[in-house]
Amino acid sequence: MKSQAKVKESALEEEVEQVAEAPAAKRDQQDSGASKEAKPEAAKSAELKPKSKKPHTSLKEHILGKRADTGRDAGPAAKSEPADSPKKPELKSILVRAEAAAAEELERRKQEQALDRTAVAPSARLEAAKAIVSVVVVTRHSSDALDACLAAVLSQTQPFELIVVDNGNAPEVTAGLFALADRDARVVLITGHGDVGYSKACNLGAKAAKGDYICILTPESILPRTALKDLVFEGLSLEKPWILGPKLITPEGFEKTGYRREKLTPWRAAVDALGLARFSSHPAFRGLSQPEETCPDETQEVPVLSGAPLMMPISDYWSIDGMNERYQEYLGSSDFCDRFADAGGRICFVPGLEVLQQPASETRRRSFAAYEKMKILPRYFISNRVKGYPLLVLWLGVAGSWALYGSLYCVLKAKELAVSTTRTMRRSLV
Repeated sequence: MKSQAKVKESALEEEVEQVAEAPAAKRDQQDSGASKEAKPEAAKSAELKPKSKKPHTSLKEHILGKRADTGRDAGPAAKSEPADSPKKPELKSILVRAEAAAAEELERRKQEQALDRTAVAPSARLEAAKAIVSVVVVTRHSSDALDACLAAVLSQTQPFELIVVDNGNAPEVTAGLFALADRDARVVLITGHGDVGYSKACNLGAKAAKGDYICILTPESILPRTALKDLVFEGLSLEKPWILGPKLITPEGFEKTGYRREKLTPWRAAVDALGLARFSSHPAFRGLSQPEETCPDETQEVPVLSGAPLMMPISDYWSIDGMNERYQEYLGSSDFCDRFADAGGRICFVPGLEVLQQPASETRRRSFAAYEKMKILPRYFISNRVKGYPLLVLWLGVAGSWALYGSLYCVLKAKELAVSTTRTMRRSLV
């Protein structure tokens, strides 16, 4: 069968070549015949029209094209394109150009945003340069870390006042704070109230603040000289209300985990408590802390900034009545950020400003931490409007928190009692 098809094809090609080589006049005589006499006047006028400038396709190519194009109409659209016509662009080149156009558009938008952020009136810049920042530092059993923190604040280039809230320090530390307040009029010391908890201490400092902005700071944070000025000018291009938080860096040079966080939900609390993130990299098993590899290059909104530093206009701080004093030690800043966002505020992370974060000195027993979490997690889940969770699921989260941290509290408390009893017995034997 294949040999017969080849013979037919070769015969067809020979026939086409013979026809193509015949003189044009002879072909016209053979093809026209009697129809030449009956040719209408319209056809004659059409012959007088100038021919198309496009290159003429040979008869051989035309016939072979008809034979090859089986199943389709061999009309003008079926003719092969001229050899010198431009080739159609390939799909790959189209995708490359589309990606390049998208990259140019993204770069253009970034430049527009950058111009918008820097388009601040000169009068606003002058006012911002004169604005006073009230820095509130809550201290409790702090020593070396506190000295470095206060020294960094006192070297700031932006006008400021330093409010130190003594939340239960050793007598020698309190005496040093009194001496510092006597030497420097910019330092205000609030003491004598005892350990009232972190949230209430922040509110005490905010009530004494007289500045335009408030910056809540922990004793472990070491600010660069221009940190307050950078944060003030960063907020000029943002619509109020807003909170700004810098990038925290450990002494080893890594980003401190736990500062940028997702919103606290029963599922994320379970993932963190049970360590489920170790078994899967799926986003569903991501805990509260945002990983270091997701750190943005520019200022970006985040759900929660846990802890400090936190910088905002003082009016924005009191717009939601300050910190919730029901959260004494844990989740105070998380609750504050949740309520701030619900009120229409923006919580922004500023990676361009890096603040050194020293290791915190642990002054409370681990059993106290477990007891506090056992109390406040159920309160947070129920009263803090955890959206998207049915009430039954929330109560299951409450029961899980009680069971987990309650059992942990009992174990840690028993261990601490055993250690204390052993020490007492050794002292009595000596």
